[in-house]
Amino acid sequence: MTLDQVRSAMPSGKEECDLYCNHNADVWRTVRCGSAGRVAHYIAKATLAFGHCAISHNDLAAASFCGRRTVGKAVRELIEKGFISYEGRTATGEPIYKAIWERAEACAARYDFVAPEGSLEQTNAQEAA
Repeated sequence: MTLDQVRSAMPSGKEECDLYCNHNADVWRTVRCGSAGRVAHYIAKATLAFGHCAISHNDLAAASFCGRRTVGKAVRELIEKGFISYEGRTATGEPIYKAIWERAEACAARYDFVAPEGSLEQTNAQEAA
């Protein structure tokens, strides 16, 4: 798995998009530093696309615009708070992480909002249709 593959991976379908967005939202509400949010973003994208994330800390650092040591701290915090799990190493030595979706599902239940029918104003595009 390369960094470019993870960067180009996108969730497909409404359920995957909701899961991905809720995971990211819960991470950003919970973690201390922005670097952990960016690291979680790439691990979640890779988990949806490939079932796991096997990218070196150097590549995660480059993608997240931070240092390798900061990635290590971010990964430890994400594991401690239950957002990702460590699954071992690849044959070439990259760590394997997976996003844990149970927190994202719980986040969706806590923050799901549906506006009452007729309470929102229509946009110009909706009025024209």
